[in-house]
Amino acid sequence: MENSSWFFYFIIWFICGLITRTIVKNKGYTKNQQIFWGIVGFLLGLIGILVTLFLPKKTEGFIESGEMMLCPKCRQPISVDASVCRYCRSSTTI
Repeated sequence: MENSSWFFYFIIWFICGLITRTIVKNKGYTKNQQIFWGIVGFLLGLIGILVTLFLPKKTEGFIESGEMMLCPKCRQPISVDASVCRYCRSSTTI
């Protein structure tokens, strides 16, 4: 009976690790950072998920992939499709 309860807890912690890795992947973190946070999520469980929810979004990966660009005036990351910066309201077209 005890062996099955440990297996159940292992599965729960493994799922928490996968969830934290998915959260940081969607926030633009690198592969090494995703692995690190996946391990943190596995070790801390629900606390790891809560911590990753409050991590800042990385914009470098989105800028390199072409999904975002920097505003020419205020240098804040904005969508490539934006015609006006949402931060400084300047025109992004050249």
